[in-house]
Amino acid sequence: KGQQVTILAQAVLLATGGYGNNADLIPDSMGDVIYYGPVCPTGDGHMMVKEIGVPLFNMDKLAIKHFGIETAPGYGIHIHWAVAKIFSSTSAIAVNKEGKRVVNEGGDEMDIALASMHKSSDGRLYIVMDQAAYDVYSDVLINYKAFTREQLDAMIAANGEGITKLVKNDSLAGAAEAIGVDAKALEQTVKDYNADVAAGKDEFKRSFVAEFGEGPYYIMQTVPRFATSLGGVNVTDNLEVLDVNEQPVPGLFAAG
Repeated sequence: KGQQVTILAQAVLLATGGYGNNADLIPDSMGDVIYYGPVCPTGDGHMMVKEIGVPLFNMDKLAIKHFGIETAPGYGIHIHWAVAKIFSSTSAIAVNKEGKRVVNEGGDEMDIALASMHKSSDGRLYIVMDQAAYDVYSDVLINYKAFTREQLDAMIAANGEGITKLVKNDSLAGAAEAIGVDAKALEQTVKDYNADVAAGKDEFKRSFVAEFGEGPYYIMQTVPRFATSLGGVNVTDNLEVLDVNEQPVPGLFAAG
């Protein structure tokens, strides 16, 4: 009801979590990375200690991961289980906006996230699938309740409009044009990929590759994601919060 209460304590343990859900505390350099964590990490504790002059460190550090799906501006979900399945059992590939493969899609997730951030002009990767790959992909998304069949069909009907982009077309070029990927480059990428599959090799040494089948083709836009922020206060071995002179603030501790 607006009444202020003062609590006197011998010690205060700061355990307020991160700041991932506070855009004001996220560096501008991470503008193309979406947040997919809980709503509560708003950096309350960080702002509290900053007001009393406690320095904060590594506030530009986030635990970036791969293949997120944006569902609202700056926010979204992860589809880790879906991409793990399709890149280990189908012909699906991931390309940048320029229509080229830039990373082992089944490899290290940090490598994939960095490829999306720095090897695609729009900070996004695009999952390209034939019908067989999409059948696997969509089934996993639905089984894990990421999307319903109706939601996926609605995205396809939107044909590249809206925040969450999933397109379908009888030709690779048509699907690429709808979602904004270089169509000619994508056609060449798939042609080269199929040639490599036939020769028993892969440019990025992916452990499983299979030849692309006939259309229709599907493309879904993905973006790097994070749920964990890594910045905060400096502490002693006893978790005492250190001030600007690297001396413990009396009675103030931090954990988590």
